[in-house]
Amino acid sequence: MQFTVSGFAVSLNVPEPEASARFLTEYFGYGIDMQDDGGFFSLRHPNGGSNIIFLRTGLSTFKRRRRPAGSGKVCCWCWS
Repeated sequence: MQFTVSGFAVSLNVPEPEASARFLTEYFGYGIDMQDDGGFFSLRHPNGGSNIIFLRTGLSTFKRRRRPAGSGKVCCWCWS
């Protein structure tokens, strides 16, 4: 069976999501799809394919003592 990947998303935990989002918009042409008060940015490239999500490290939703060190990193694939 053969699949065609039509898009994917990567979620990264970073200390400064605003700066990370600004870097991708200024230098790589990404646009901001969603954001909140600075702790979350979801970016999409206009050519399609990749979505990148930045989450601020230290958010109360992340309970490190209850999760393995590698949790919080997500990669999603979409195909048609």
